[in-house]
Amino acid sequence: MNDEFQKQFEHAAAFQRIWTDTLSKLSMAGLAVDPSAPPPQAFKDVRKQMFQSLTQSWEQFLRSPQFLEIMKQSMDNLLGVKKLTAEAMTKARHDTKGVASDDIDNLMLSIRHMEKRLLDRMETLEQLVQQSLNAKPTPASPKKAAKKSVKKTTRK
Repeated sequence: MNDEFQKQFEHAAAFQRIWTDTLSKLSMAGLAVDPSAPPPQAFKDVRKQMFQSLTQSWEQFLRSPQFLEIMKQSMDNLLGVKKLTAEAMTKARHDTKGVASDDIDNLMLSIRHMEKRLLDRMETLEQLVQQSLNAKPTPASPKKAAKKSVKKTTRK
């Protein structure tokens, strides 16, 4: 417990340093203006320096390990809440004899697998047909061809 408190205190101190630096840079922005510059230019210079100091402090803040750790924890917590909510909705739909989104997702996945297997099989059949069409049969004599056509017509 004491280590956790110390860790939280260090995080707070790091954030405090960032903001203290920012405020000191902002206050220095007004002092760094050239007194001989016209007022509009002086205001522009102050604004430019303030934006630069804010940009640097926010960059430092957003890249700090403390902020990144907090963001990671927040994202993990949100994913956990989403998972629990989805499980609760699925259970509620199953309890009311309804169809849950997980059921539909599983059905769609099964249909995709079946579609892929059918397409693979059709490609194999296409290749076999192409191979059989590319294999040129030996020309038969006209008498044999006539006998085959007669046999076909008599079978019907």
